Amino acid sequence: MKKIVLFTILILSILLAACSGGSKPATVEPTLVAPQATNTAAPTVAPSPTMEEPASVPPPEEDLLMLRANPWQWVSFTSPVEQYSVDNPQNYIVTFNNDATVNIVADCNNASGTYVIAGSSITIQVGPMTMAACPPESRSDEFVKYLGSAAIYFFQDGHLFIDMMADGGTMEF
Repeated sequence: MKKIVLFTILILSILLAACSGGSKPATVEPTLVAPQATNTAAPTVAPSPTMEEPASVPPPEEDLLMLRANPWQWVSFTSPVEQYSVDNPQNYIVTFNNDATVNIVADCNNASGTYVIAGSSITIQVGPMTMAACPPESRSDEFVKYLGSAAIYFFQDGHLFIDMMADGGTMEF
């Protein structure tokens, strides 16, 4: 009987310790990485990143300038299972602002949000959005969903491409 009581107390103690954690969860706020000046000195080895201090890689300054240069119209989408051109690309626009906010026109709806850039990685957090009922052929919901799944961005021949997480597809602007 004593063994059962001791075993039960031990299990409860372990569960209590695991649940309490003792630390405050980290919060992430959208920020931009400031461009770094070119340094001609020998590179230094940075300590390995920890969970409290994620490594940040500044995006190339020219990429950041191109991203913010103008509003981008969504022209096509390619995924492992489908490929299509967007009818009326002027109805699907994303604008990356200097203050790390993003403005989105998704056909008959508008949204705002934030974005974070680290190297070639991009995260877009879509915030408040109007909820108008768009025509049946609208791609409004897809557009917003795809932007919220953004993982990597790059430029090719003056076009912006955004790859989504988990090989979910590529948006071309």
